[in-house]
Amino acid sequence: MCGRYVIYDRLTQGNVVLLGHDIPTNFNVAPTTEIPIIRRGADHTQELYTARWGLIPNWAKDLKIPPFFNARADKLVGNKVFWPCIQQRCLIPMAGFYEWDQTSKQPYFIQVSDEALFYTAGLWNRWCAPDGQQLDSATIITTDPNDTLADIHHRMPVIVDAEYRDTWLDAEFTTAHSLLKPYTRPMHKYPVNSKHVNNVRNNSIQCLEIMHNR
Repeated sequence: MCGRYVIYDRLTQGNVVLLGHDIPTNFNVAPTTEIPIIRRGADHTQELYTARWGLIPNWAKDLKIPPFFNARADKLVGNKVFWPCIQQRCLIPMAGFYEWDQTSKQPYFIQVSDEALFYTAGLWNRWCAPDGQQLDSATIITTDPNDTLADIHHRMPVIVDAEYRDTWLDAEFTTAHSLLKPYTRPMHKYPVNSKHVNNVRNNSIQCLEIMHNR
């Protein structure tokens, strides 16, 4: 799964500039918060939007439902939450994400070794509340883990390489679905301090400090 992630400029440790927008640094992005997503705009170019992390299906009566912040790649077809949004695809930029060892509960920070910023596959939806209010929301698609994550968790977010981002946004489902597989390029993980990361109110670079004593 992917329940927390980080977005920042790894060189400056500050904000990220993407598609002409300044994206504030966040070292502990959590579900239900507003996140940047990339989707097709009206002129068919890639455009940056904001959305609530945790997809809200059209049938939801209010925001009291659980936040659907992850969607399993192998369970998209026919799913009552995600399948109606399968043509509403997006990319979610991040510098890295956290994962907790399923046995020890030790959190790790995971990043792509040669990429300062990478993009995960997502779906978005525009929910209309009974009072007419509209709210965009999104979910991150997950798949089986690669060798970097297999020893700590059974899922990982789908990472879409640059050459396939247009395909993910535009292609028919069968072609797009073929991209939903474990990442094969080098990744790196290291343990971080749980007292910083486990509390969503902690949003500082301390969250990325290596934990030397476990």
